[in-house]
Amino acid sequence: MKKALIFGITGQDGIFLSNYLIKKNYQVYGYYRNLDKKKNLNNKVKLFYSKSLNKKLIFNLLQKIIPDEIYYLIGESSSYYSFKNHLKTINTNFTYFTYIIDSCIRHKIKPKIFYASSGEIFGSNTKVINEKTERKPKNPYALSKHISMIYIKYMREFYNLNISTGILFNHDSEYRSNLNFIKKITNYLNANNKKKKLQLGNIDLYRDFGLAKEYIVAMHKINQQKKADDYIIATGKSINLRKLINYSFKIKNINYKNYIQINKGKYSNKEVKFKSVNISKVKKLNWKPKYTIYDLIKKLLTKDKF
Repeated sequence: MKKALIFGITGQDGIFLSNYLIKKNYQVYGYYRNLDKKKNLNNKVKLFYSKSLNKKLIFNLLQKIIPDEIYYLIGESSSYYSFKNHLKTINTNFTYFTYIIDSCIRHKIKPKIFYASSGEIFGSNTKVINEKTERKPKNPYALSKHISMIYIKYMREFYNLNISTGILFNHDSEYRSNLNFIKKITNYLNANNKKKKLQLGNIDLYRDFGLAKEYIVAMHKINQQKKADDYIIATGKSINLRKLINYSFKIKNINYKNYIQINKGKYSNKEVKFKSVNISKVKKLNWKPKYTIYDLIKKLLTKDKF
């Protein structure tokens, strides 16, 4: 039986990934720091709790488990918040990950390691993005992911470690925070009281939206490769936010223009703008998305399953 260790197991990706691996007969271990989110996990997962990560804890954890695979999904994911606390962002997205690599080297073990990066490393780009596109991070969150990928490249070469990265674009699920764009809309529409208008920023942007429950399958496939590499995980289709809002409100048979107030104070010159994403590389691993963000929105608003 293979052993997998997931850092960030109480997040949406960790929840779906742990269930997926258990079905594949893995023994799944997980580190978590949020007691409230523990309830969403499969009871077959062996959990390790600590308020914060540190070098000694990680060293002892790897020594005890000796995992075949590691998935690093932990991290501060809000670009807005990363400006307010860049040090915490760097620590969670980069520093703690270096402790894992250092522990692997010291224990002389070579598990297959997956690091969750972000499409935000590319910044704004008017061309079709692929794995070789120049990286132009526009916030501390994206910078921390960019730094991690540079570090990973050298660790592969210097220590012959199998560390792959998934460059993840927007992906959602029912487990997302209520501050998330999709959840803001669906929560508002599911609420009984709509007297107060929904405050939103620039809704004329484009994003590539996918589903967390599908992206974790790509993560697993990437972590099975003999040679470590970087892969974009996305749908390859960009969607206009206004169109997404219109679709959501139509499900409830109401006109979004009567219920949304655009707050230009929420506009930012640091907002990421892009055209589209090329996912041909990850598709070679026999993976492509089956569902769309529209399926998730419909599920959240009607309770339909898919």
